[in-house]
Amino acid sequence: MAIPTDKPTASPGRPDLPNRKRMRLWGFNYSMSKAYFVTIVTQGRVNRFGAVINGQMVLNDAGRMVETCYKELGNGHDDIECLDYVIMPNHLHFIVHLHPANDSSADSLAGTSLYELVKRLKSKTTVGYSHGVKQQGWAPFDHHLWQRGYYDHIIRHERAYDYIRNYIYLNPERWFYDKINPECSDKPDDINKAIKDLYA
Repeated sequence: MAIPTDKPTASPGRPDLPNRKRMRLWGFNYSMSKAYFVTIVTQGRVNRFGAVINGQMVLNDAGRMVETCYKELGNGHDDIECLDYVIMPNHLHFIVHLHPANDSSADSLAGTSLYELVKRLKSKTTVGYSHGVKQQGWAPFDHHLWQRGYYDHIIRHERAYDYIRNYIYLNPERWFYDKINPECSDKPDDINKAIKDLYA
């Protein structure tokens, strides 16, 4: 198990990736420090946050609003560490590390739950988007900005973190093959296969 550290490290096998911050407390009592890979998708999978152009995600004003809301999730909350993320035309992937505050018991429920965090993010972005509809003419949504629920995966070790981080980083390049894309191709996803091969 890796030694816990806050020192930025390069992602193995991907020297072109930006340096990443190793998850602090990694290797300690995992029941007390959980990291999650989370995906939330717009209602109806409608593209609202920008477009993928030449393999790069170009955020519009709504996308930049979502980005700001995500980055501010941890403000005033020492138990929330917002890590890698990508905002796509109709969904958001992110890695968040939750640190129950000042408690060493394995059964502790102290701190922010993942459900609370996602609910807070959906609420803030929905309010922000509603303001954009009224004040800036953004495309309106019907009842809900986001789909009900969310996808989550517990990240159990550094190797999984590196794999998921590569997945996030290359998501814009994979947009043509992404099943969340209403216009996705039925061709094999060679980019995702290449990521998997790094950790085979």
